[in-house]
Amino acid sequence: MEGKTKAKSETTNETSNDIDLDKVFREHLKSIMKYLHNKTNDKPLAEDLAQETFYKATKKIDSFKGECDVLIWLRRIAKNVWIDYIRRKKNVEVEMLSEEIAMEFDILEDYIQKEENKEMYKELDGLPDEIKRLMLMRGMDDMSFKVIGDLLGRTEEWARITFYRTKKKIKEKNREEEK
Repeated sequence: MEGKTKAKSETTNETSNDIDLDKVFREHLKSIMKYLHNKTNDKPLAEDLAQETFYKATKKIDSFKGECDVLIWLRRIAKNVWIDYIRRKKNVEVEMLSEEIAMEFDILEDYIQKEENKEMYKELDGLPDEIKRLMLMRGMDDMSFKVIGDLLGRTEEWARITFYRTKKKIKEKNREEEK
């Protein structure tokens, strides 16, 4: 497959004809590997999932519209690859369980996830949009402070300090609510 294809990147203002896929993959391989290793805690599995991520990115590059940074687009693909892996793994395990137990497990798992999401969004409620984006990029997408700073038009130091200060305020608020 040809190394260049059509897409547009916000940070580089490149069209897909300008993007060198080999270069993009070399530049972002470490970040995608780290992201998947954090999700799986299994280096060989993370390597396999990263390979699948880049394979899917190559196949779907024409769908990249440049609405976000290439790294964010790759992380979305990596996240979906990881979720697909979990579903495949879960399906094998679920086949061993009776259908009734599996349904109860799914309902409970969905409920727990929804409750966790409600709590997270509740804690972010009232924060400025920029701070919410920072917290979500770091907390859910596990992005580096440098990437977050670049995406928000701020410095790496600003992203790091603001993240930890906000996290500290949320913890203090939770402690006060528990009293």
